[in-house]
Amino acid sequence: MTISQPSPKATVLLTCRAGFESAARDEAHVLLGSFLSRVKPGLDSACGFLTAEPAVSQEELAPHVSRVLRRQMKGADESGFSPACGPVFLHDVILGYEVDFPKGTHDRLGPLKLAVQECVSEGEGPLPSQVLSELGQIHVRGADPAAGVPGLDRFVKKFQTVLLQHFGTKDQGNYELIVIFLNYERAVVALRERVDAEVLQLRGRVPRLQNAPSRSGSKLTEALRFFQVEAPQGSAWAVDLGAAPGGWSAVLVEAGYQVMAVDNGALSLELLETGRVRHFTEDAFRFQPQRPVDLMVCDVVDKPQKTINLVSKWVEKGYAKHFVFNLKLPMKKHYSEVSQCLTALRTAIESLGWSAEIDAHHLYHDRQEVTVWVKLRGRIS
Repeated sequence: MTISQPSPKATVLLTCRAGFESAARDEAHVLLGSFLSRVKPGLDSACGFLTAEPAVSQEELAPHVSRVLRRQMKGADESGFSPACGPVFLHDVILGYEVDFPKGTHDRLGPLKLAVQECVSEGEGPLPSQVLSELGQIHVRGADPAAGVPGLDRFVKKFQTVLLQHFGTKDQGNYELIVIFLNYERAVVALRERVDAEVLQLRGRVPRLQNAPSRSGSKLTEALRFFQVEAPQGSAWAVDLGAAPGGWSAVLVEAGYQVMAVDNGALSLELLETGRVRHFTEDAFRFQPQRPVDLMVCDVVDKPQKTINLVSKWVEKGYAKHFVFNLKLPMKKHYSEVSQCLTALRTAIESLGWSAEIDAHHLYHDRQEVTVWVKLRGRIS
């Protein structure tokens, strides 16, 4: 008996870390609100993704999604906060087609092929044969691993092999095929230009430094990569506030900085033996460098507004022009808290006569925090 295959339905899949769906939904309404309808969690309250129905045609929505993915889209919520480059809590925005697999079928390739044809025949773009001939990458993954669908990770790895054998790829292909299995009975299929995903590839797991004092250094390593912070030229100094036991200081040393590590706690003896770290046993919020430094980093666990006030003070005193720091999040209202903090920071910096690049993102190695990058660009004329 032949099982009929329903036509794929256009959908927008928004991914985030499991447990932060409310923040991602609030952000989606700010960045893409007029183009989406019925934004809701995909399966439950902590599944790591949301689904939305497009309120306009995919052809009309695509350029707006592209700007979000390239972190070139600005929006403003009721507090007046405008993201510097792009989303904070949204990890990906996938404009594609939802596929529901018929019960009792073992054929998932057939329905997915139909969805791929829908993707490449949308609008007035390249012909389907041209898109598939320029396929450069195939990504098959499941919902956020933290949400956990038993055995799904093993299944998607095997299915990626099947799709690679069926479609094939080219090293210099201009498009990527994405298949995300929300569970075994439901998936979203999308095709997009590879350039749209270049920034996304800067986010993700980074290896821990050998003999690093703690795992926390991976957060800073990922942040330096994601925000594309330039390596220091010549002799450069950085201040690490709340340094103990030295995870972030070790990353700074590896990057080429001389480091002032500030913490009342003990630092790794091996780190001190590098000769590139000076330990100041002082309170991070009271420390004052004797001269300006190139970079200040801070991973102190405290209220986010207190951290914003600290960075504002450093700008006022002229202690540094580049900053990487974490905002520790409250249990609820993640998006509004971050929005208010970044709005307050931008207002403070501009009131001090500076223009600045401010960006923030909930990185792979972040948990109950977001990482913020600030670069003072110059005096406001």
